[in-house]
Amino acid sequence: MSDFWKYHNKPPSAGRRLLLLSHDEVIFYRRYLLKIFDKKGCYNDLYAKNIINCTNAEFTELTILLGSLSKISNTSEISYFNISINKHFTDFGWREFRQKLSQYKKREQKSHIIVTKALKARLTEYQKKYQLDSLEQVIDTLLTDGINE
Repeated sequence: MSDFWKYHNKPPSAGRRLLLLSHDEVIFYRRYLLKIFDKKGCYNDLYAKNIINCTNAEFTELTILLGSLSKISNTSEISYFNISINKHFTDFGWREFRQKLSQYKKREQKSHIIVTKALKARLTEYQKKYQLDSLEQVIDTLLTDGINE
C-alpha cells in the first residue's frame, strides 16, 4: 500500500501530495478521530461540507474499524483502514482533516502554566540578563542548572 493519497479527481500539479496515515499516526490520532467520529451529527456535518462521500452506514463502519485498531495493529489492518479512508473522504475533505490532525498534534505537545506577574517579571529579567530567546529557554536553563548542582 502506498503512503500517498489516491486522488478521486485530478491530482494537483503543484504543492505537496496528500499522505495517508502511518501506523504511528493512527495510534496517536486514534482517540481524537474516535472523538470526532463519535459526535452527534458529525456525519451530516462532514457530508454537508463536502469532506466525506459515503452513506451514514459506511461512516459508522469506518468508525467501528477505527475503534477495533489497537496499538499492536498489523500493517494489513492499517492499510485496510487507509483504503477505507481514501474511499470515503473526498480529496478536499482529507486535506482539511489532515490540517485538523496537525493542529491537534501541536496542541497535544504544548502545555500552559499560570504564573504570577511578579514571577513572570523575574523570568523576563533573567531572560534579558542571559540573552535567552524565550521564557521556555529560561525555565529550561534554570531547571538544568538546578539539577546539575
